[in-house]
Amino acid sequence: EDPAVVEKLFEGGMKFITNPETLLLMIHEELPKIDLIHIECVVSNMFRDANDLTKPCRLTNYKNFQIVGQKNLPFVTSWLNALAFENINKAIKTGLVSGTEAEMNPLEKLIFRDIHAKI
Repeated sequence: EDPAVVEKLFEGGMKFITNPETLLLMIHEELPKIDLIHIECVVSNMFRDANDLTKPCRLTNYKNFQIVGQKNLPFVTSWLNALAFENINKAIKTGLVSGTEAEMNPLEKLIFRDIHAKI
């Protein structure tokens, strides 16, 4: 269990990964004690539609994909989500400074709906 290899895998930095099954097996080989279902969930989110990174490939297909590492996923899906993540400066630059519209995920929509109801 080499931490550097595990980090590369979760960042999608390994060469020759052409499908989710390969990445799943490589991660499982490095972290055999983690449940495959949890790894599969992570891997399926990392494979994004190359034409629209906000869409996971499982909703389109795996022929035209781009792997987005775990640390970059929040910045692809919603800058609001990214505010709560590791690199708040990047989220602020992406959303607030550039004026990019927020594409809220379902959980964010519920939270903001409840906040607005209380105001």
